[in-house]
Amino acid sequence: MIEGDKIMQVFLPYSNIEESVKHLDNQRLNKQMVECHQILNAIVNKTGWKSHPISVMYSNNINSLVDYGLAACLEAKGRNIKWEKNYDKIISFYNDSLTDDPPEWLGRQDIHDSHKSRLLCKGEIDMLCLAIKKHFKFRSINTWLLANPIFKKEKNYLKFQDINRLRQIVKENQISLDGYKNYYKQYNWQVPMDSEYIWAKQ
Repeated sequence: MIEGDKIMQVFLPYSNIEESVKHLDNQRLNKQMVECHQILNAIVNKTGWKSHPISVMYSNNINSLVDYGLAACLEAKGRNIKWEKNYDKIISFYNDSLTDDPPEWLGRQDIHDSHKSRLLCKGEIDMLCLAIKKHFKFRSINTWLLANPIFKKEKNYLKFQDINRLRQIVKENQISLDGYKNYYKQYNWQVPMDSEYIWAKQ
């Protein structure tokens, strides 16, 4: 991702859309519904993010992105997460005059593996940040991260190289990680955690 850009990503650890959204944690699933609408709006209405890499990835496959967003909404419904407003916003972008053909890059193993890697990385950051937040009783982990000269950025902008810095803080403060877990390790994905997210080009 280009540093400084608004972070918008679609997570497809698998080529199957429904299978992909089933593997997302609740926080990320909710974020996908919101970001899917933002990406569609960028592509169709030419907003400020029309040149964002994720917009380029789906610029020729709008209905496929709608399908992804709707799949995320239905998965959210099954988990009793609010979904109705997102569903209405996303489905409004469906275009009957366009095909539902998936992007040409869908099914590329390197892309899906890179998404698995990014999710593993985010899961590790989530775990460490939650442990630090609860240990110090911070109201907001982002306020602490922004004020910390080591990071100076919000949690969503942290990358693999920040994991060791977080672990050092955990170690120095003798913060126990008992009861905390990386949500995505349960899937036993055999991919490194430090791979870059691949932005496919149309």
